[in-house]
Amino acid sequence: MNKIRTFLNEYKFHIFSFAAIFFLVFFTYHHVSKFGFIGFDDTMIIMKKISDMDSVAKIKNFLKQPVFDEADSLYYRPFLNLSFAIDTIISGGEMGFYHFSNMIIHIIAVFLLFVFLLCLNYSKPISLIVSLIFSVHPVLVSSVAWIPGRNDSLLAIFVFLFFIFFIKNIDTGKISYAFLAALSLLAVAFTKETVIIMPVIFFLYLFLYHKPGKKSILTAFAITVFAFSIYILLRAHTISQGNGNLDFGKMALNLFNSLGAYFWYLRIIFFLKKIYLYPRLPITVHDIAIGLILLIFLAAIAYFFRKNMNFKRIIFGLAWYFLFLAPTIVTKNIVYLNHRLYLPIIGILIILIELAVIAPLNSGFKIKKIFFALAAVIIVLFAAISYKSSFYYKDHPSFWLNAYKQNPQSYTAALETAAYYKKRGDMENTEKYLFEALNLSKGNPEVKILTAIGDFYFGKKEDARAFEYYAKAEEKNKYNEYIYLGLSRHYEMLRDKEKALAELERGLAIIPKSKLLAKRVKILKDEIPDDSYVIVMKAINGR
Repeated sequence: MNKIRTFLNEYKFHIFSFAAIFFLVFFTYHHVSKFGFIGFDDTMIIMKKISDMDSVAKIKNFLKQPVFDEADSLYYRPFLNLSFAIDTIISGGEMGFYHFSNMIIHIIAVFLLFVFLLCLNYSKPISLIVSLIFSVHPVLVSSVAWIPGRNDSLLAIFVFLFFIFFIKNIDTGKISYAFLAALSLLAVAFTKETVIIMPVIFFLYLFLYHKPGKKSILTAFAITVFAFSIYILLRAHTISQGNGNLDFGKMALNLFNSLGAYFWYLRIIFFLKKIYLYPRLPITVHDIAIGLILLIFLAAIAYFFRKNMNFKRIIFGLAWYFLFLAPTIVTKNIVYLNHRLYLPIIGILIILIELAVIAPLNSGFKIKKIFFALAAVIIVLFAAISYKSSFYYKDHPSFWLNAYKQNPQSYTAALETAAYYKKRGDMENTEKYLFEALNLSKGNPEVKILTAIGDFYFGKKEDARAFEYYAKAEEKNKYNEYIYLGLSRHYEMLRDKEKALAELERGLAIIPKSKLLAKRVKILKDEIPDDSYVIVMKAINGR
C-alpha cells in the first residue's frame, strides 16, 4: 500500500497529464469511431486484405510482406500491418474500431511526447501545455480521423520511446536502457522508412545536449548497427522486386526540386491555411515567401533574446523539423499530406518553447500568466477546428467531394469524384470526371486512371474502347498487378473462367512474385476459399 502511495505521489503530475490528454483528445475525436472508409489507401491496405489478417495464425506473415502487398512496393511497414491485424481480430473488421484505435494511438503518442519533453529538461507545466496544443493541432486531424494516418502516430510512439530510453541510458549508464532504446529503434524501422535519418538526429542530440564520451558514442553506434542490420536483412528479403528498389538519384533530385515544401508546411502550421485534404498541388512563390517571412520573424525574436538564448536547442529543433520532413519530399509521387507533419512539427514546438517561453523568462519578462492564458485559448480554438475538420473523413463522399472542391487541379480527387458518381449510377458525371482526371494528368496518366476508364467502358459494354485503355495502362507500367486483376475481373463477370485465369497467369509471368495475382489464381482454381467478399461485407455492414 505504501509503495502504491509513494508511486502516486511521485507520478501524480504524470497521471494528471495523462488524464488531461485523454479527455481532451476523447472529446475532440470520440465521434470518429462512427466513421467508415474513405477510399484513400484504407481500402487497399485494410479492406482488400482483411481476409489475410483476421486470425492470430496469420500475423507471422506480416514480417514477410510490404504494406501494400504489391510486387513493386517500396513500403515495408510490418508494424502498421500488425496494428490493422490486431484491430481486425478484435473487431471482426468493424470499420469504426480502426478509427477508435487511431484515437488511442494518438493519445499514447501525445503522452509520450510529454515524457520526452520532460527528458529534454522542460518543466512539467510547459511540457503538458505543449503536448495539449499538439494533441489538437488542426494540421494533424488526418492522423486521427484517417485510418492509414496512424502510421505517423505509431512512428512517433517509437521515436519518443527511443529518445526516452536513450536519454535514460546516458543519464544512468544502465545497459537495460540501451537495450530498450535498440528495440525502440528497430520498432521505428518496422514502422516507417523515416528510420534512415534517425542516427543523424540522435547523434546530433548527443553532441548538442551532452559532452559525449567514448562509451556513449559506442553505445549509440551499437544501437544503430543492431537495429539497422535486422531491418535491412528483413527488408531486402521482402522488397526484392527490381521495380521496388530505391532510386537515390531520383530521390535527391526530388528533394532539391521540392525544398519549397518546407516553407509551405511552415505556413500551414502557423496560419492553418491550405490544409488541403489531398494537397497534390504546385507550391507557389507566395507560399515560399510566407514561409521565409515566418523564419525571418523567428530569427528576429532569437536575435532580440540572443543573450539569454540556448542556440543549441534551436539548432536541434530546426534539425528535427528539416530531417524528419525530408523523407516526405523525396518520394517519387509528391503529395503534401498533413499527417506527415506529425513528427516534424515537434521541432517547431521546441523552437517556440525556446523563443516564446524560456528566453523571455531568462530575460526577466514576466509572461507566465500571459503564456498559460494564451495557451488555453489556443487549445480550445484548435480543438473546435479539429472537431469540425474531422468530419471530412467520415466517408468516401465527405472526403473526396470536398477534396475536389478544395483542389480542382488534383486528378486523384477528380478520379475519386468519378467513383462516387459511378456508385450512384450517374454515368454521365462518371465519364465527365474520369476524363477530367485524364486531362489533369497532363499527358502522363497513372495506371489507375487508365484502368478506371477501361472499367467504365466495360460497364457500358464498349469492350473495344475498354481494352484500348487497358492496353495503354499496360504500356505505361506492365508491372502493375491491378491491370491483370481488372481484366480477370471483367472475364469473371462474363463467366469466362478460362480467360480470367489466363489474364492472371499472364500477369504472373511478368510479375512472378505477385502475391495478389497468385492468391486470385488459387481462388479461381478452387484451391482456397474466396472468403474476402463475406468479410468485406461484414466490415461495411457490421455496425
